[in-house]
Amino acid sequence: MAHVSGFPSLDTLLNELEELGLGLEIQSGQGRDAYLYPRLKLIMRHNEFVRNTLEAVRRNLE
Repeated sequence: MAHVSGFPSLDTLLNELEELGLGLEIQSGQGRDAYLYPRLKLIMRHNEFVRNTLEAVRRNLE
C-alpha cells in the first residue's frame, strides 16, 4: 500500500481511532457519558463510521 509523504498511513489512523475508542469506552463505563459528556455516544458512533470508511478504503487499495 502506497504512503503519501506528510500524511499518516491508514494503519496509523486506524490505530489512533482504536486508542480513542478504548478511552471513550472507559469513560462511558465509568458513567461519565450521561452527565459530563452528553455527546459521547455520538462521538463513538462517528468514530465507528470513520473506522468503517477507512477499512473500506484499505480494502479498495489492496
